[in-house]
Amino acid sequence: MRLSTFAISAMALFLLVTPARAITNENVLSMSTEQRYTYMAASVEMVAFMASLTGDTERMHCIVNWFFHSDSGTATIYNAMYEFPQRTPQALIYLLINRQCGEPAAAGQ
Repeated sequence: MRLSTFAISAMALFLLVTPARAITNENVLSMSTEQRYTYMAASVEMVAFMASLTGDTERMHCIVNWFFHSDSGTATIYNAMYEFPQRTPQALIYLLINRQCGEPAAAGQ
C-alpha cells in the first residue's frame, strides 16, 4: 500500500500544527519515567510504521535502531524536550527523526 503525497503531507502538517490544548514537551517531562518512555516510544513507532507503509524500509530500520537499540535516541529527545518545553512532542520527535534518518521519500519515489 502506497500513500499519496497529499496523505503524507497532511499527516506531516497535522504533526507540526499545535492545537490550543495540545500536550507539550513540558507535560511529557512531568510524567513518570515509564509513562514518558511509553509516550515517546509510541510516537517514534508511528513514524517508523509510516515509513514501512510507504516502502521506505531503510528509514524504518534507521528509526527503530536509533530509538529502540541505542541510548542516543532517547537522550536526544529528552534534551530537545527540555530545550523546547512548550512545543508538541510529536513535532519535535518527527523533526529529530528526520535529522537522524533523513526526510521521508516523496510518494512514488
